[in-house]
Amino acid sequence: MRRIYFLPMSAVPCVVMRTVFAFFLFWGIGRAQSIQIIGEAPFFPSTRIEAIGFEDWVVSEPILLSSTLSSATGHFELTIPTSLAQQVAYQLKIGRDKTALHLQAGKTYRLVLPNRNAGAVGMTQENDTSLIWYSISQFEMAYSTFLNDHYDVFMRRQHKTAVDSFELALRNDSAQYSSPFLASMLKYRMADLRLTTRLMSEKTAVRTYIFNQPVLYSHPDYMDFFKNLYKGMLQKWATLPTEAKLYEWLIEKPNYDSAFHRIMEFELVPGREAAELLLVAGMLEWQREKILDEAKLITLFQQAWPKQIDPVLQRITQKAIEHLQRLKPGQQVPDLTLKDELGQRFQPFSKKNGLHTYLIFFSFKSPEALAEVKAASDFIAREKRKINLISVCLDCQYTDLHNLKKQHNLQGQLGMPIEDPSYTFKLGGFVDSFLLDENQRFVLSPAPNSSTGGLLQIQKVAPTERNR
Repeated sequence: MRRIYFLPMSAVPCVVMRTVFAFFLFWGIGRAQSIQIIGEAPFFPSTRIEAIGFEDWVVSEPILLSSTLSSATGHFELTIPTSLAQQVAYQLKIGRDKTALHLQAGKTYRLVLPNRNAGAVGMTQENDTSLIWYSISQFEMAYSTFLNDHYDVFMRRQHKTAVDSFELALRNDSAQYSSPFLASMLKYRMADLRLTTRLMSEKTAVRTYIFNQPVLYSHPDYMDFFKNLYKGMLQKWATLPTEAKLYEWLIEKPNYDSAFHRIMEFELVPGREAAELLLVAGMLEWQREKILDEAKLITLFQQAWPKQIDPVLQRITQKAIEHLQRLKPGQQVPDLTLKDELGQRFQPFSKKNGLHTYLIFFSFKSPEALAEVKAASDFIAREKRKINLISVCLDCQYTDLHNLKKQHNLQGQLGMPIEDPSYTFKLGGFVDSFLLDENQRFVLSPAPNSSTGGLLQIQKVAPTERNR
């Protein structure tokens, strides 16, 4: 996902513009000091407001940094402590809405939300005279305009001249892109565009932008370029007939040392640091696209992190292990707060009733997902199963919840989440299912959906009323 930066001009209020992307991630720099946020949100009285951070560009799980409840007039104050003020990205979450922020450690920010659109945030920065972030905003607007204006040229694959001219025009404005961050942003964004549009080969990309270059773990455009360059490359190498051992070391019998030294021998891997990052980012990408034995992948990463030379990558690898270990059979289900069609909050796991639970997260906009929820509900009603059915709609409005209940007579509990559960439950599709035991611990994570055997699992664990 390409990140678009709309950031505030220093000491001048500036609207942070909303785009079609789901969310924006922003670069955060500064020395280790706390961050103060003072805000006015008159359209959000008595509302939970959170500052969320992202620690890296590989695992990228959100971290709650600070939270508060706005006053009756919408005033709020947040303090991000020194220990948490070194994130690579920041968001402000107001109720269910989010807006991206550029924050620097040791500074105070004053925010004004003039309407209900959380993306329209006027922000001033105290004690900051740099215009670098205004330049980032200008670059992003120029980049988006270029892609939109030349869409038909890209479709006809006649884009080389257009890309060359655009990059030349940007580089001619040398004063605007003189800072290290902006220079790298321009460098790797244009390299990624050339790589994606086949104007540059993978070999040229490695030699020009990776070989003898530092690994910029905290720069979003470098990491986008790196992951795009090597996307699928590890999988391709490991599945070559001549590389059966590499596949074995990565998948069947994890052996980090053997896999690492073999990968170092490939021409397109220019050095140790790149090889270490490739192993982590590549295997995580592979895991997201294929069904892998996560226990073995955890073993591989546990072997890897003590031997990695960069402490930043060590931390990323440890976070990846934590991510993979979540939601395993036997683990307790995370907290979940929902709202019903009347806006009332409820916690489906607040009480234990000695029953198994079939938990479904689904998209209201997906007919296939709705069919899965309806099938599970019908099965439970028909078989009179003693089981909880909890259906969580990820994109519903209150009227959608009301219509679902009225039209489909769904069994169990139906609601929409207060907090985004995508990371907490590692959601990845239009429908994701889980089976929990009577103590609200995972039995199957994920569980098969209704159409692929999930209901058969219910038969095995949940007795009917007549034989209970």
